[in-house]
Amino acid sequence: MNRNYSCCIVLAASLAAATSAKAAVGISLSPVEDAFATDQPKDGVFDSLFPTSPANIVGGNSSAEYRSALEFQLTAIPPNSIINSAILDLHGVAASGSGGSMGVYVHAYVGDGHVQLSDMYVNNPVAGPYNVSLGPPPPLVQFDVTNAINGLYTSGATYAGLMLRAIPTAFTLQFGSNDNGIASARPTLDIAYTAVPEPSTLALAAFGAVALLMARRRLPPG
Repeated sequence: MNRNYSCCIVLAASLAAATSAKAAVGISLSPVEDAFATDQPKDGVFDSLFPTSPANIVGGNSSAEYRSALEFQLTAIPPNSIINSAILDLHGVAASGSGGSMGVYVHAYVGDGHVQLSDMYVNNPVAGPYNVSLGPPPPLVQFDVTNAINGLYTSGATYAGLMLRAIPTAFTLQFGSNDNGIASARPTLDIAYTAVPEPSTLALAAFGAVALLMARRRLPPG
């Protein structure tokens, strides 16, 4: 093979590799909607939804149960990206009850941008338990939901739904909602991803480099 042509191929391949190597990008998503629901009296049927409360509540007592759900829009992540990590950050703002301990779990589902009572029945645990006892609310609770968010994103879901449930319902624990008056108490979904260019983009870059170098090689000496 002609030596100059071989050099063109190597340079084009190097350009394609450089184009495909992108640094990880971090974004912090706020829920497009979050809410808590109540099952009271406690009969397994959630009766009421509270979408504008300053807190998302989990737990309960012998006569009531509380669950919460949050939905995040994933369209800010470019197509074909690689999800490196996804962390749900929650901030405890209050706790009440007679005592005891419980574990908080996260269940994932395909959302539609609106929290509904039906979302409280999702049974797809993806993170937890976060074990907590009655006392001062934890200032920060983090759940690693990388696998769940990656699965929803790669399946083409526009919204990722995350439902919070506590077992057993020993007391009530409140996390700041997106409607909380204190910005630092609001929930976020922190995602780190790597953008991957479309294969066609890489091919065009590679062939463009080959064409440019070959054209320059054919120019008569000046």
